[in-house]
Amino acid sequence: PRRRLRALRWQCTIGVVLFSLGGTSATILLFRLSTDLSLFSGVLLAIAILFRFPDNTKFFVYALNYAILYAFFYTEGVRDPVLLQNPIFILLILLLFDRVTFFSMASGYSRNRRILKLNRLMRAEYRNKSDMICIAIHDLKSPVTGIMSVSTLLRESPGGFSKNERDEILAEVQESSRNILGHIEDLVDIAQSGIAGPRPRYSDFDLSEALYAITHNFRHHAATKGIELYTRFAHAERQTVHSDRRAVTRILENLISNAIKYTPSGGSVLVGTRLIETRVAVEIADEGPGFTEADRARLFGRLERLSARPTGGESSTGIGLYAVRKLVDGLHGVSLDLEDSERGARFRLELPLVRAVE
Repeated sequence: PRRRLRALRWQCTIGVVLFSLGGTSATILLFRLSTDLSLFSGVLLAIAILFRFPDNTKFFVYALNYAILYAFFYTEGVRDPVLLQNPIFILLILLLFDRVTFFSMASGYSRNRRILKLNRLMRAEYRNKSDMICIAIHDLKSPVTGIMSVSTLLRESPGGFSKNERDEILAEVQESSRNILGHIEDLVDIAQSGIAGPRPRYSDFDLSEALYAITHNFRHHAATKGIELYTRFAHAERQTVHSDRRAVTRILENLISNAIKYTPSGGSVLVGTRLIETRVAVEIADEGPGFTEADRARLFGRLERLSARPTGGESSTGIGLYAVRKLVDGLHGVSLDLEDSERGARFRLELPLVRAVE
């Protein structure tokens, strides 16, 4: 391509030189009949219009033609001040036209660049908001699934629960409903936010307490699939972390939901925590098929459907892990890793403890 461009440039240069020399030659030939320089001026003005940007090639063409014209004047003994000054006046007009045209086109180019940049920003905002809306809608599935699970239990065994158990189930429904309202608030925040999306709302909260509530909400869903949901928390009075509680909850809900979704009936899911110096790690392990090497390369991709299939006929949209990665990337000090496991998948989410933040 570069060779072709150079060849085309040379062809254009030769064409311009020949065109200008033709105009200058015609002016010289007709000079004895008429001292009019309009043909010479028109040819150079045409060159200035056709080749808008000032460059050395065009200046060379100007210099060559003016040298030939003034050499002719010298050999013919032309001494008329008007004839000698007119070409100079024409040259000044050409140079001024070049500069004005250049700055006009440069301004247009800069304006086009700004428009293109604004267009890219708008497309990025649209994509970002579209992703966040998909994630928020996807995350509504967890609380809705929780409500459906407990309502199924109540419908199948209406008289098989004690008052305390019914109160506990109603508390779960209330918590799931609160989560749904939280996701609706997220959608409102997304609609009102700019290109960066809603900002994280950092606060101190007890991670073990949040984990207990999350796993408790998933127990009924796991039980309907014949899956045991185990918890193993680190021995500590409190595991207080500093982060966005709602975002962390959504991350954990997605990971636990995925673990249950891909674990076969009769299997188990383990959710545990352990302290690592100034951080706390949450580990979610399942007994599903795990991930192939090809899956690992596309693990957190947008709308990527991996090789594993849900074991209970659940839908798989490819949003869950993408949502997890996007939420993790938006939180300061939070990391997520897929660990090697002999069976199933094992994710580790690390968060900073409050004493480390302080």
